[in-house]
Amino acid sequence: MIELWKQSPFIRITPPFFLGIVVGTYYPKPSYLWITLMIWILSFLIHRKKLWKQRHFYGLSLLSLMISLGMAFSSAQSPALQPMHYTIKSSDSIDGYFIQIEKIKKNDSHWKGVASIIAAREEIGTIQLVEGKINFYLEGDTQEIEIDDILFVKNTITPLNGPRHPGAFDYKAFSERKGIYGSLYGKKNKWFVVPGSIATSVTGVLSKFRDKQLKRLDEHALHESEKGIIAALVLGKTDDLDPNVMSGYSSTGVIHVLAVSGMHVALVYMILEPLFKKLLPGRRWRWWRFLIPFFILWFYAALTGFSPSVLRSAVMFTLFLISEQFDESNHSLNTLFASAFLLCTVDTSFLFDIGFLLSYLAVGGIMVMQQPLKALWRPRHYLLLHLREMIAVSIAAQLLTLPLSLWLFGQFPTYFLLANLLVIPLSTVVLYAGLAFFLLGFFSPVAHLSINIANTFVQWMNLIIAWIAEWPYALIQSIHVDFTQMVLLFMLLFLLWQLFFRKKKYGWYFLPVIFLFTALQMPSDHGPNIMISQIRKEILIATGNGDQAVIYRTPTDSSREMLPAKDMERGLQGWYKEHRYIQSTTYTLNENESITWQLGNNTVSAFVANHASLPISCPDILILPAHLAKKKLKIPSSTSSPQFVVLGGYWSDKKIAFLQKRLKIPLERIILLRNGDFIL
Repeated sequence: MIELWKQSPFIRITPPFFLGIVVGTYYPKPSYLWITLMIWILSFLIHRKKLWKQRHFYGLSLLSLMISLGMAFSSAQSPALQPMHYTIKSSDSIDGYFIQIEKIKKNDSHWKGVASIIAAREEIGTIQLVEGKINFYLEGDTQEIEIDDILFVKNTITPLNGPRHPGAFDYKAFSERKGIYGSLYGKKNKWFVVPGSIATSVTGVLSKFRDKQLKRLDEHALHESEKGIIAALVLGKTDDLDPNVMSGYSSTGVIHVLAVSGMHVALVYMILEPLFKKLLPGRRWRWWRFLIPFFILWFYAALTGFSPSVLRSAVMFTLFLISEQFDESNHSLNTLFASAFLLCTVDTSFLFDIGFLLSYLAVGGIMVMQQPLKALWRPRHYLLLHLREMIAVSIAAQLLTLPLSLWLFGQFPTYFLLANLLVIPLSTVVLYAGLAFFLLGFFSPVAHLSINIANTFVQWMNLIIAWIAEWPYALIQSIHVDFTQMVLLFMLLFLLWQLFFRKKKYGWYFLPVIFLFTALQMPSDHGPNIMISQIRKEILIATGNGDQAVIYRTPTDSSREMLPAKDMERGLQGWYKEHRYIQSTTYTLNENESITWQLGNNTVSAFVANHASLPISCPDILILPAHLAKKKLKIPSSTSSPQFVVLGGYWSDKKIAFLQKRLKIPLERIILLRNGDFIL
């Protein structure tokens, strides 16, 4: 362990560099780097003969430098600090923006994705240069849009909303860490493609090339679900995936198969590296052993459109190629840390990307845990040796990603090991056959054979996934793990590892860690509470006390279907997680049915109005769903004033003023659910 630490510089410098990025992201200061460099230069000039020879002083100096470098890189790349950023150059006179498409996806009659702002147009027609990234949502499907197209959208940028309630996913903070601070909505006939837009970026050119390759799949009689999986697995195109198929892969713990990621690049690398070792042996061929796999690896990355996960893996395995050909003494963990360090110097937002964290944890787990896990079972049969290899890899990858997965997703696929053992070999065949189809498709017999092989193996994969997904307790959901518990789980894994595999006595410290984790898992008594939430225009009333929760579903407009149960559970997941509710029941309200709760010594009543005519006797909480926003409300003059009015959907300022006047209620007691949930 000490030798590894001494011979692996990136293992020493990468963690403090990451710490600096985190600090610099939340407290951006452009002067961090200069201050640190000045301290280093002064320390070297004053104490170069004494202090620099002391190991601890050198270590502390290096630690401070890497932390400050991380802070400096993070601050320098912070979009909000750029003078031309749209959050700084915003103005009330701006009525529209010119944007260039970076990512795009069609969803029913809407376009959505990420774009870079090129310029802003003021009401008088003046154009001013601005920059920054935004999310965009465009109505209408009459125009075709591609990556690199330049659009004009007549609207202003809407700031992102924070979490709707405690425990909910903070999409605003998540987007801002990626440099996105707002959304741009384009209504129908309020946006257009600027004539003459052409693909100028590498991403745009590769996207067009990939689309041409995907059109070749249409020449073969493939079912839509099989075609979508081949496109996703080989080229990273996930737009055509069947939602039901994705749900099955997710619940069995093999969703990583459908996203071109480190596993797919590793499969390409596993063929190239030993193949060219045998074809080109000896030191004089080492440059060719590096260059040929290097170009093939990056061609595959280009073929998939340089998705972030593939880009990370391509950098990682390129460094592996370099270390294997030119630095045989280098450790694989050092190479892993070096690739992460390099990527985060280019883009510090990678550190906050879920895919980045999960992929590096999985690879790190395989590097550290695979060999000790294999040592637990020593079969002699050839097939059993391969089975042991796959089991060790699956468990090692799952173990180190488990704490983060539980914190983020709150679920655990029970049969992940069996699903991976069955699906990964099949997906490997699909990947190789798919690559043969796209690379050797000019030769018709090869194309026909390879696509038929890929299609057959995809069908087998789907049958296996559907079979396992139907098993009892295939997916354990509603696992409540907060950030502190996630850290404790990582500590627990480390201590158990030290105790059982490295025979370190301090591994027994896992006992108090388990005690602390269990104490934090105990249901906390938050007391009775009420939360009113809007999910896809349906209002849900969630109440809870102790470990019990009750969800009231409101009557819907006759023209709309009720919200699917899985969408309701997903929307309330943060609330469940925050209060650690163990059991819940769902109840659908009838029309004009009121609800009454006992909150402490007070009785609270709520009423959901389903018609434009409001009751004369108002409850404490009057709830007006979205479908009433466009109707003419009838409020008798003798109607009593409620304590709160909760509005679903989009209500105009004129209607809100009307409600305030007729119900005689202060404006601050009129709650708009589109701005967040109402919690009492």
